[in-house]
Amino acid sequence: MDINLELAKNERMETPRLILRKIELSDAKDLFEYMNDEKVAAMSGMKREENILSVEKSIAHWFIPERLIIWGLEDKKSHRIIGQIELHIDGGQAELGWMLNASFWGLGLMPEACQHLIWFAFKNLKL
Repeated sequence: MDINLELAKNERMETPRLILRKIELSDAKDLFEYMNDEKVAAMSGMKREENILSVEKSIAHWFIPERLIIWGLEDKKSHRIIGQIELHIDGGQAELGWMLNASFWGLGLMPEACQHLIWFAFKNLKL
C-alpha cells in the first residue's frame, strides 16, 4: 500500500461537526487566534506565535510541506479553522498530535476528530 497516496486522496474528511482539511495561507488569522493563546501554547508544548507574519511563516514552512499528515479543523458552523490534528506515521504505527482554540475546549470536538482519524488510520492506512 502507498500510504502517501492514500493520505493525498483524503485531504478532506468530515465528522458531524468538523471538516478536516488542509491549512492554507488564507487561514493565518484563524490560526493566530489560538496559536497566540498562552493556554493553548502551554497545553501543546509550543511557543506562542506573536504576530500574523510568524503564523504565515509557520504555514509556509510547516503546514504546507507537511500537508499529507496535518489537517486543519474547520468548524462547520462558523467555517473557521479552530485547531489542527496531525498523524505522524512510523512504519506500521502512528501518533496523533493536536492543538485546539481554547474557546472550543470541553465540547468534545477533539475526541470527535481523533476518533475519525484513528478510524481512517486503521481502515484506510492499515496501521
